[in-house]
Amino acid sequence: MFGPMVVPPTPWQDFDTGVYLDDVLSSLVPLVRKSTGEQRRAIDNSLKYGQPKYLQALNALQATPLKVNPTTLDALEWVSEEGKRFGKFPEMAPPELPRLPEDTSGLSEEYIQQIRKDQKAWQIKRIEAKANVQVIACDLHDAREMSKFNEFYIGWSLDFRGRMYPVSSFNYHRNDHIKSLFMFARGKKIEESDAGWLSIHLANVGDFDKISKKSLEDRIQWCLDNEPMILSVAEDFKASFDIWSKADKPFQFLAACVEYKKLQDEGIEDYVCHLPIS
Repeated sequence: MFGPMVVPPTPWQDFDTGVYLDDVLSSLVPLVRKSTGEQRRAIDNSLKYGQPKYLQALNALQATPLKVNPTTLDALEWVSEEGKRFGKFPEMAPPELPRLPEDTSGLSEEYIQQIRKDQKAWQIKRIEAKANVQVIACDLHDAREMSKFNEFYIGWSLDFRGRMYPVSSFNYHRNDHIKSLFMFARGKKIEESDAGWLSIHLANVGDFDKISKKSLEDRIQWCLDNEPMILSVAEDFKASFDIWSKADKPFQFLAACVEYKKLQDEGIEDYVCHLPIS
């Protein structure tokens, strides 16, 4: 029901009016999820003295324009269509069903029981795979829709512990393949002294040979040493699938490779970074 928005969300001003412009939809999104009566009274009381800092923080997050990363969107569509299996990417099809041979006379009871347990586990994996197909289809639909716009937004609210969470199911607090779809709509021009952070981020999300545990300087050097590989990933994600699919965070690694190549092509004087750097 709750999706991203192509206009800035309504700023939070009280407990019941925020995020969506439609009054009915907005009424379904409270400021605090599963709040107690005591919490609500405390919030209502604090609002009498101006806007609390937690509301300022939520409104700042909501007001940040985002855009879809076209490369990772194409890559996600491709691996979904191809039924690729790798890393922590959701299984789109169950594994082969374990079967007992027609003649079980020579099999131990323990072995037979294990096969039957495996068959029950297969049923769960089958249901999970069907659910994964539906979830990815919904996410791809949202991503395709948002890719038609120069910028889009997601609403935010609090839970009863005071933690901030996106309202939209399509958001960057998700798994690697969904997180990689998000970029800042407003880019940031960086100076030469800051360019190393892109390399550090690239090394972190790749984490080949546990490079993320090494020093910052070692991570920058890793990118220099592996630049031909990084550029090959950026140039053709299909041909380089066997490389980037082995990264710790494959889709974020692919996104970082593309951004790294962009920096090399445009040069530090003209480069504007839109990639969220972890």
